[in-house]
Amino acid sequence: MCPACKKPMLILELDGVEVDHCPACLGAWFDAGELEALLSSDENGAIASLTSAMQTAERLGKSRDRQCPRCRRKLEARRVRDADVTLDTCPRGDGLWLDHGELAALVRAFASTSGAATGFLGTLFERELRDRAEGDNS
Repeated sequence: MCPACKKPMLILELDGVEVDHCPACLGAWFDAGELEALLSSDENGAIASLTSAMQTAERLGKSRDRQCPRCRRKLEARRVRDADVTLDTCPRGDGLWLDHGELAALVRAFASTSGAATGFLGTLFERELRDRAEGDNS
């Protein structure tokens, strides 16, 4: 279930990485290491910059209503200043939740615009939009 809107999520896979995506609120859950795996093919030091920014992100406290989809613990809000993004992380380290638009903000801040992560985002949302269009037409 989606930590934000509590709707069922879809599992999307690209290059061996599975991402839980909510078609209702357009957020995405990344299990531990998945976001880093997606960005690892960027050759501009993006992964090191992102990892450092996430490790030093300011803790804002526990979410009142968002739970980790893996362990059910309350997610912790963290502010990544360089990207102006507040992400939700599992206190046990099971993964992180990004609301709609936050992944794009992280990519803009830390990855090359021509890198694999940007390509993944385009593919991810292209597929979702195509699936929605096909569902609307059936």
